[in-house]
Parts: sequence; structure tokens; C-alpha cells
Amino acid sequence: AQYPRVTVIQGDIIEVAPKIDGPVALVHVDVDVYRPTLFTLNHFADRLAPGAMMIVDDYGFVTCPGSHQAVEEFVA
Repeated sequence: AQYPRVTVIQGDIIEVAPKIDGPVALVHVDVDVYRPTLFTLNHFADRLAPGAMMIVDDYGFVTCPGSHQAVEEFVA
């Protein structure tokens, strides 16, 4: 179904993120590895609208240690 206020953007996050303008309401990070996870956290942290949410899909998985490391570094 089409939702006029929702835009799904697919692609390499490091290439796509700089093209996203304005505050965002939801960022779903599903990249599995360290560098793009850390990039995404840093890029969108200051671009989140009040009450917005950023979800890191692979944070708790032992098969994605880079994602866990990036979140821990970002939060520290």
C-alpha cells in the first residue's frame, strides 16, 4: 500500500544518506558490519526529528560483531 508520508530508500547507505534532506522519523539500520553502521549512526544522529527512532537491526547478533562494536563506540 502507498503511504504518502513514508519513503523507503534502498541502496548503499554511504552513497544514499547524504542525499536525504531534512529531519527523519525512522532510520532502520540493517547493514551487518562495522563501517556502514558507524557511518549511519553518526550521519543520522543529528538529523532525527523529535521523537524519532533509529533501529540497529544486527546489534545483538553474535554473527554481526562489527554492528555491535559500532553501536558501543557511538554510544560511548
